[in-house]
Amino acid sequence: MAKEIDALTAGVRIGGLYNRSDIKVLLCYILKCVDYPTCKSSIDRFLLENELVNYYEGSNALGELVQAGHIAVTVEDGLEYYNITESGRFIARELDSHIPYSVRQLVIREAMHIALVERRKKGVKTEVVPHGSGYDVIMKIFHGEDEVFKLSFYCADSLQASMICDRFEADPAAVYTTVIDALTEDKKEENV
Repeated sequence: MAKEIDALTAGVRIGGLYNRSDIKVLLCYILKCVDYPTCKSSIDRFLLENELVNYYEGSNALGELVQAGHIAVTVEDGLEYYNITESGRFIARELDSHIPYSVRQLVIREAMHIALVERRKKGVKTEVVPHGSGYDVIMKIFHGEDEVFKLSFYCADSLQASMICDRFEADPAAVYTTVIDALTEDKKEENV
């Protein structure tokens, strides 16, 4: 028997989810697999890039799961992070068969990446501060509570500042390593 289509379908590929109950199960399944506090933008990015659910249906389902106590919300540095509760784990475990196998496999493959991105975000902070006619970009790396790296420089416009922040957040280790190597590498002067 075919499932009832009771969700908006715009932006959803064939094989995506068109049933509101299934969307809720999928959200619980994602957070169970990630098993780390996750911001809404990471959840949205995964769902939308893979065209699994309609944006509005996903957002509505997430809110309903929070209200029902299946997903908990914590706020850190002004950002909301979503985490699975025991009742949400139960839903994911008992009802995961409602999610197509291909979607479950996709979630399992991507869950580690999502968790890595979320862990990296907690150890990396970027800030754009207006300064004169441009902006100061401040990038920091933390180890626990300790600030271990800070780099600041001036950008001419907000688009450039935003791009630099995005690239730093995508691979802070590469920036850190490049700076440390440049400052500590023995340079042999060549006689000309």
